[in-house]
Amino acid sequence: MIKINAWGLLDRVKDEFKLITATIQEKGVNRFGRVLILSMAVPFCVYKFIYLAADGKYGKLDKELSVAKTTSQYADSYKQLKSSLLAPYDELPPAQDRAKWLSDKVRDALRAEGLVATQLQPPQEEAGSGSIVQSLNVMIDVSFPELLAFVARLEESRPRIHVRFIELAKKPHTLGRNEVTCIVSTVFITERY
Repeated sequence: MIKINAWGLLDRVKDEFKLITATIQEKGVNRFGRVLILSMAVPFCVYKFIYLAADGKYGKLDKELSVAKTTSQYADSYKQLKSSLLAPYDELPPAQDRAKWLSDKVRDALRAEGLVATQLQPPQEEAGSGSIVQSLNVMIDVSFPELLAFVARLEESRPRIHVRFIELAKKPHTLGRNEVTCIVSTVFITERY
């Protein structure tokens, strides 16, 4: 390991400084004026035009980086909140297919369960603020397990269909058969907030 004698180094710096001051006193300041001006101007120019310029750019980049980090942090939470706010809209049917959408979905559910509607009335609409609730009245002749399967199929469908009302009446002459009146509805969004 190399040992450095700090006091000896300090003494050498003092000796060099004494030599410089003695030479300037002996020869005069005018002789070394140009060198002294250059020796002061060069560090000033380096400081002013290289160090400060780079430091300013570094400061700007540091600020932009902190803004980007903050934006990134809040962007993730914004996207998560936005998706949770828009999730209910995704579960509703598109407003442009409103004319036959509910009728077609109910017919598809009836067909999938092997049922035939005894009466299928046209959809009725109720306008609300920014939405339209469309309801459809369906009458079918079913057994109880068939009714459960049909209602489950409607309730589980995507986009959402809601079975608003069910009226079940036993058929007096047919054992195990029921007359069922269902009111099925869905919501069409006309205006998003």
